[in-house]
Amino acid sequence: MSMNVSQLRCFHAVATEMSFTAGAARLNISQPSISVQVKRLEQAYQVELFHRQGRRVELSEAGLGLLDITRQLFQFEEAAQLYLESAARAINGHIRIGGGSPPYVMPIIAELQKFHSGLTFSLEFGNTHDILGALIDNEIDVAVTPVGDRFNERLDYTVLVEDSLVALTSAGHKFAHQEWVNLKDLLEERILVREEGSATRVAFERLLASAGLCLDETQTIVSREAIKEAVACDLGVSVVRNLETGKNPKLVRLKIECGDVPDNMMMMTEYVICLKKRKNSTVIQAFHQAARATWASL
Repeated sequence: MSMNVSQLRCFHAVATEMSFTAGAARLNISQPSISVQVKRLEQAYQVELFHRQGRRVELSEAGLGLLDITRQLFQFEEAAQLYLESAARAINGHIRIGGGSPPYVMPIIAELQKFHSGLTFSLEFGNTHDILGALIDNEIDVAVTPVGDRFNERLDYTVLVEDSLVALTSAGHKFAHQEWVNLKDLLEERILVREEGSATRVAFERLLASAGLCLDETQTIVSREAIKEAVACDLGVSVVRNLETGKNPKLVRLKIECGDVPDNMMMMTEYVICLKKRKNSTVIQAFHQAARATWASL
């Protein structure tokens, strides 16, 4: 039996909005039309995708499983659309890029070069404070970095990806065989932290404050790569973002147990950031398209 993509699209809209009315508005069709399409999908495969309780709907177990699939399906559809749109209008010129961490930036640049081989770039890395300062001073065109201490009204922010804080130890450390480590136990070790101005350091300090804890003694290391090398050499442990850890057999990442601390305190958001007055420039729009295509496929 061939799949009906229109029915899947209707299901996805309702499941995402958790409402037939809102789902219909999202697709710009009538509520009866979207209800009929979802019902036909359920009948075709003899499954119940939603539990209906008056105007309220909840996803069934089958619905939850299908939502995971349709989420990926329509992300790939968006990536395909962006690919074709970009291929139709190759861009030349130069873009100055700033980043806080290579794992978030490099895949975007690779995607950008696929479609705009005539677009050259320069790349600068630093902590969040320095990169955002360079952006405001017009020394770079676009940045991929967390927010830092606060949002700036002169800047435009687009969410790229959510990432979690993890503990980082050497492969030979006493915690290395564990999947989780308690935050209080972690603080009994020598903690290696980034310099002032690092968004990861700010997020770690906020996590400690929310847990009612503080650091008694730390070792400050200016470079992210130096932090990882120091941990690998058993000079201490650190707290970093999950996607930054890379694949190093000398390092082990652990989830952090923080008791009653809200889960969102463990998360950091990476943004694509530019000056508001320049967000519609051709090269910055091309960078945004490459960023969406890159992270939609991961």
